[in-house]
Formats: sequence, C-alpha cells, structure tokens
Amino acid sequence: MPTVKVRRSDGYHCFHCNSPVDEAAETCPRCGRRFEQPGEAPSPPPGARKRITFRLRRRGYRYSVIVLAASAGLLALLVRPRARPGQTLPEPAAGPTPRVIEVLDQSTRGFERLSVLAVADAGLDREGLRNALDRLLYVTLDEQNRQQKRRVRVVWAYLLPDSGASRSDWRAMAIWVDPGIPQDRWPAGIGGDAVRDGPVEYDFTNPVEAPRHPGVPGG
Repeated sequence: MPTVKVRRSDGYHCFHCNSPVDEAAETCPRCGRRFEQPGEAPSPPPGARKRITFRLRRRGYRYSVIVLAASAGLLALLVRPRARPGQTLPEPAAGPTPRVIEVLDQSTRGFERLSVLAVADAGLDREGLRNALDRLLYVTLDEQNRQQKRRVRVVWAYLLPDSGASRSDWRAMAIWVDPGIPQDRWPAGIGGDAVRDGPVEYDFTNPVEAPRHPGVPGG
C-alpha cells in the first residue's frame, strides 16, 4: 500500500515506518512502500472503493427518498380539495344586531345546524323584529360559514324578551335553510302563521306572558 514522506526538522521520514528517507526517494528503503507523488491522493485499499461507492449511492438514495416524500406531501397539500364554505346572506338594512346569549350546535344527519338565542330590544314592532332576525341570521352565517369556513346548513334564530327567558317564550323566530339541501331533508317548518320569504321562514305570533315578580299583584 502506498504511503507518504513526512518532512521534519531532521529531514524526510516514511510515514509508515518512520525511517529516514531521501527527499527524492520513490520507495522506502526499510519497508519498501512506494511514496505517493505530491498532489496524488492515496489509493484506497482493496475493496474500499466499492464500499465508498456503495455508501455514496445509499446516501444519495436516502436523500432522494426524503426529497420525494417531502415533495409528495407538499403536492398533496396544494392539490387536495378544500372544504367549501357554506352559504351566507346579503347584509340587511342598517340597525342594531341583537345580543346573542347562546349558540347551540344541533348538527344531525350529516348537516351542521345551529340554534341561536338572542335578546330583542323592547318595543320593536313586527318590522323591527324581522330586521333584527335578518341581522342575527346574517351575522351568524357570516361568522360561521365565511370566517370559520364551516358549512352550517340550517339556523334556528330566536329573539327572547330577556336573557332569563326560555326558548319557548320567543317574541319572534326564524328558520334559515340552505337552498342546496334536498327538499326531502329540509327540517320541519314553523307552521301556524309563519311566513316564508326565500330561504327564511318567519313567525311573530308566539304569545309571551308578562314576567311575574314576587310581591306584585298577580305575581
């Protein structure tokens, strides 16, 4: 196996056997090893070249697998179908938005459904109650379907006289149904005196008893 000459303060020496050698010597007089010429890389031992080549190929294969896996993951993120957000409503006429006190998730049969309870301002007439319902539905769908990218398909909206009232004591209510839902899967309507306008059904005829207070006649 070839070796090299090492220059020291007392002259040149064979790197393999540490024997003094002449600067121009081509072989070591002691161990007989050939000296590599300046700039010549030492030759690998028998079989080492194959091992090096195998390691390089294996390392290149490993890097290729990592790169391909990363590329496949990135491509999957880019081309995968994004969840299509649900419907929204046009913004209604200007007016105060009712104060929401509770949102109930009532999803079923593969459809996302919500019930929203809010407090209506006292003294609103029917037109005011309808505008309040329109704003409540608009804000709910905008927040859920546009901002949060959900697909809420049905919303029950209830306007209550105060935050302590039960849902059955609503002053006005409405049901919004996504027009894309098949007719045979639409929820049951309100019925009675309810009026439908496009995807929304309204009702303003639920009687609400005056609240009773202890110590007050009739309370």
